[in-house]
Amino acid sequence: MSSTCYKNFPVVISYQDGSSEKIYANSVSLSESVNLQSSESLGAKGASSVFNTSAPQGTISVESYVSSGLLQSLDMIQSNNQNVSIKVGPYETPTPCVLSSMSVSVSVGEPLTLNRDYQYYGSVETGEMPDVEAPDITPVVPEGVSISGFDAISGSNIITDLTWSVTQNYQEFNLLGNVTPVVVYSSAEKTLDINGEQFTQSLMQSSTAGCVVPPKDYSVTISGCGTGLGVLSINGYMTSRSSDITAGEVESNGVSIVQYL
Repeated sequence: MSSTCYKNFPVVISYQDGSSEKIYANSVSLSESVNLQSSESLGAKGASSVFNTSAPQGTISVESYVSSGLLQSLDMIQSNNQNVSIKVGPYETPTPCVLSSMSVSVSVGEPLTLNRDYQYYGSVETGEMPDVEAPDITPVVPEGVSISGFDAISGSNIITDLTWSVTQNYQEFNLLGNVTPVVVYSSAEKTLDINGEQFTQSLMQSSTAGCVVPPKDYSVTISGCGTGLGVLSINGYMTSRSSDITAGEVESNGVSIVQYL
């Protein structure tokens, strides 16, 4: 039985513009599968043929601390950028490869984490193991985060944690003579979940009118060591709000905001 040390698994993302990002992730997962169908024949007892209907599809999930690579991932939102290559240790993805979702989580007392999910079509190739390095990793702390627009819905500046995320949808078109489908961006959805003090304003404009509160602009600015690392923006509707009360604890409130792209 052989195994590979986790120290030999840096993640390298090569972008369409020729730039690349090396990630020293907290965790990485890679999986792929192929859709199989079987067909039985008349007069052949117990015999069947098995065939695939398309190329294998795979996913790569990467969790890491927030770094300068955040800007490159933000540029892939609402785009049809498919010429992305990802190397996970000795494994390299084929094209097309797209960003299916990403999220940034901020909690008091903890470094900011960035989760990215990619989807690719085909099978990964196995190459040589990369050299082991000793990088200088500087996580971003919550003190480098500011949020604007929350006061527009009567939100407090006392925030304990928040999560900004985006999910992207793609359409797949299978063509004659091609095993790999054509992938086209179709839509996306942004969400912002905020927890802290003070119950926000009502979800509706009034208790008698059936109209939701119009969308508002929110932004989360992230900086590390005095350097701006990116702005997470959303122009969205309040979709839910909550209040949790426990004996011996202060009231905890939350609100969820959504934008359809």
